[in-house]
Order: sequence, then structure tokens, then C-alpha cells
Amino acid sequence: NPDGGLWWIVWQGKTPVAFAGLRLCQDPRNLGLAFLNRAGVVSGHRGRGLQKRLIRARIAAARQLAVSELVTYCMTYNVASINSLVGCGFRFYVPATKWGGTSAVYLCRKL
Repeated sequence: NPDGGLWWIVWQGKTPVAFAGLRLCQDPRNLGLAFLNRAGVVSGHRGRGLQKRLIRARIAAARQLAVSELVTYCMTYNVASINSLVGCGFRFYVPATKWGGTSAVYLCRKL
């Protein structure tokens, strides 16, 4: 993808049931940084570990691309996603600029 983005889609037959993205930072001041952007699992497929599998796939891809740190955010009400990220080694942090808004929690992971 020209903007540095990669996408994963999980299919059940011909139906997409989950997706997730990874975007490499293009700013020269932040080389080695990537953003876990957008992820979702269709409600009937939640609770099966798809979110964690997609997080782990993006971590593996980031390592292959020589990324040194991943960042992301979740809305405070999205406890399931927050728990999945923490379960995959992400830790809370406070960014200098709250680019996801004031109702978000921010997470990062060094690779």
C-alpha cells in the first residue's frame, strides 16, 4: 500500500469476519515506529481469539519490517480490545499529543 499500510482479513468461507491494519510511520523523525490501526471482529465470531491472533500477526510483520515500537489506542469502553492488547505485551502510556482523542487509552510495545 502506498501509505505504508498493511491489512489482514479473516474469512469464514466467502464472508469476512475480522480485519486489522498496520501502518508504518512515514515521518523521518519517527522511523521504526508503526501504528496498529483499525481492527474488528464480527460479533458472532468474538471470543474465539481472533483479535489476539491478528495482534500477533501484526507484531510478527512489524518485526520483519525492522519496526522497533508499535503504538495504538482504544476507546475506554472497548475493554475487550484493551485486554487483548495488554495480553499481547502492550503497556499503557501517555503520548505528548492525544492523537486518538481524550476518550482513548494509549498503548505501546517495544519490539
